[in-house]
Amino acid sequence: MAAYVYDIPAEDVTKDQRALGKAIILGAGFSMSAGTFRATCESWGIPISEELAETAIEAYREKHPAIKAFWYALNDTCIKAITTGTRQKCGYIAAETITSPFRALRLTLPNGKYLHYPYAYCKVIQAPWDPDKLGKTYYFNNRKVYDSKPNIEGEVHPITYDPEKFKINSIFYKKLNSTTFQWTTENTYGGKLVENVTQATARELLCNSLLKMEKAGLPLFMHVHDEGGVEVRESAGEKASKLMRVIMRKAPEWCKTLPLDAEGWVATRYKK
Repeated sequence: MAAYVYDIPAEDVTKDQRALGKAIILGAGFSMSAGTFRATCESWGIPISEELAETAIEAYREKHPAIKAFWYALNDTCIKAITTGTRQKCGYIAAETITSPFRALRLTLPNGKYLHYPYAYCKVIQAPWDPDKLGKTYYFNNRKVYDSKPNIEGEVHPITYDPEKFKINSIFYKKLNSTTFQWTTENTYGGKLVENVTQATARELLCNSLLKMEKAGLPLFMHVHDEGGVEVRESAGEKASKLMRVIMRKAPEWCKTLPLDAEGWVATRYKK
């Protein structure tokens, strides 16, 4: 990814550039904005300029158009399910509203499991990228304007600001605050919905592998993120590691065409 952003051969990528490339892959997949990406990089000890943040986000979306399209498609699918009350499909994900045991938007994962968004509804709001909301509007010749993106020559031009162009239909739902244990209203959108179904599906894949490991006789004692850990005699370490990789590389029936890979290691104690 770093080579694509900087438009250089992969072998010429520096350590700092590679760190930025990794940050892009980890952060940009769920429609993170340039501003949020820059702040995230800062928190990871990777200070970058506003211009580089915008370049990085644009490069990711240019390189992965199908992912970007998925954000918008799932968002539109969920909005349609809420506003029409009918079941909608977006690839392998189904969206529908339910009324029992409570009113909610329900997403069905590829393996049939559910994600619920309690008391979901739609409301028209000003988009987060509204230039007036971002403080980027100003008055020019007695009209409110904002700057266009720089052209090839680096020039910008004032564009008349029309708030109607930045109104979007957005999804809201109720969520239990884990600190106060009070119901709060949360806003969600395509990128976050894609993150939810992606992480939930990844969890199902991991659990599938962990159950198969136990069935194969591997003494599973822990799992961390996308890792599983078994404890065996030192002499059986390599054999156990190989079996774990075989299990984790085999996709379940509900996603048998999904390409999976796994790596493993043997040690006397856990490490990262």
